[in-house]
Amino acid sequence: MSADTDFGTLLARTNRRRPSLVLLRRAVGRRAHEQAQLIVRSLADVTSDLDAGAIVVFGEKTLRIRRLPLAPE
Repeated sequence: MSADTDFGTLLARTNRRRPSLVLLRRAVGRRAHEQAQLIVRSLADVTSDLDAGAIVVFGEKTLRIRRLPLAPE
């Protein structure tokens, strides 16, 4: 779990399937308990993706899931 996008970049460049990553975007100003609530509310929806290998991005009002390995863009 990180707010640093470099971890996702490393996974993309190495064509890895693991480890999964939970990425918190636009977390500035969001308190730790608010971030935890957001993750806990959505965890059941993303568990199978995380188990399979994915980058799960929690934005301010969005949830995005990208399965690993990432396809070249």
